[in-house]
Amino acid sequence: LAGFDGREVIAPAFVTALSFHEGMAAVETGQGWGYIGQSGLLRIDARFDRARSFRDGTATVEKEGRIMKIDIFGEPV
Repeated sequence: LAGFDGREVIAPAFVTALSFHEGMAAVETGQGWGYIGQSGLLRIDARFDRARSFRDGTATVEKEGRIMKIDIFGEPV
């Protein structure tokens, strides 16, 4: 976030963020991809190499070359 003079006031929290779907958004941090809730707080730790948006209660993620689906708690389904 930049101030009126254009200087950074608050450092960005995420490298990349996708749109919200089903109340969560995939976000990329320095540690990997995870998910935030609408409050902006991390709900699923950033532990994935890639992440897609939630659809029908699951999201597709990749970790160490393995592609899987997770539920809203970050558990494989």
